[in-house]
Amino acid sequence: MFRKFKALLDLGRVSNLPTVWSNCLAAWVLAGAGFSASESMRFNELEGILGKLAHLFTLPLLCIPAAAASLLYFGGTALNDAFDAEYDREHRPERPIPSGVLSLRMVWIVGLGALLVGAGIFLYIGVTAGDVILSALAIGLVALILIYDWMHKKSVWAAVPMGGCRLLLYLVVAFAAMQVSYIFTLSGPQSFDEMAAQGLKAASLTTQQLVSVIAVGTSLFIYIVVLTLTARAESGTESLKLPGAMTLLLYLPAIVCTALVFLNGAKEPQILATLVAATIFVVWTKSAITVLRNQLRDRSRVGIAVGRLLAGICLIDAMAAAAASTSIVPMLACVGFFVLALFLQRYVSST
Repeated sequence: MFRKFKALLDLGRVSNLPTVWSNCLAAWVLAGAGFSASESMRFNELEGILGKLAHLFTLPLLCIPAAAASLLYFGGTALNDAFDAEYDREHRPERPIPSGVLSLRMVWIVGLGALLVGAGIFLYIGVTAGDVILSALAIGLVALILIYDWMHKKSVWAAVPMGGCRLLLYLVVAFAAMQVSYIFTLSGPQSFDEMAAQGLKAASLTTQQLVSVIAVGTSLFIYIVVLTLTARAESGTESLKLPGAMTLLLYLPAIVCTALVFLNGAKEPQILATLVAATIFVVWTKSAITVLRNQLRDRSRVGIAVGRLLAGICLIDAMAAAAASTSIVPMLACVGFFVLALFLQRYVSST
């Protein structure tokens, strides 16, 4: 039983899940959503049992898109192993399928099931609120996940859909943030027509918010593309040939987030928080690149560098959260996810 549980953790590469959660948190904040009482889920039925303690079970609405994104990620990584079954039998026999802990059929079922449920949550929000853009973005995200899974061992250009997945995740969560509070803060989920009849209307992203989401998401896209190219070297199927100029693109998110905080006219505490987060990100990324350049002949060291860069996604989100929120809490939460990712990497492979 424990072997299967550990295999599922490896299958879903759960050490990377904190980077998905921090992506959702950053996109949520960039979209102007928050964590007030009106943006939380209450479990009123517990009041009769727990009394005043029932308020302890209130959850932010962010948990809904975060859960959906987690399912999409888990489903995508599971299908990744399903597509790679033959390759892993030869090159990575320790993976769940070639080791015999999980059958190929089970992995296909689990992967497709998680993907469908995750997509279904986003589509439910989009369809219920009549948001065609959100629905289209969710379908596009699922398509990119499948394209990456299918081609990532076939072509170096698989790095593009991988980066596109993170960009689309930012956009999906940002648009969902506008709709999910519209739907779930009422007495219960209602149809778009019912809410319109009550004079209720969902908020929409402002131009500034949309530009911020796209800017940070695009910088993350570029970061992931360079990171994915680096990860290919770890597999041993290709030699690592990344020009120095390309690795410099890994610092782009720091430039984008710093520019945003100034362009948005933030006050000094928010600027300071963003600069602190950017400094931590730059130092961390520099250390990962140093490991990469000094150990090019040692594939295991390349894996360490890749793991550090993957965890660094949370620091990108920390910068974005600091640039978008007057509260320091979202930034600190992203830093917490960063620490959690590093901790989980000790037990579950991130690649």
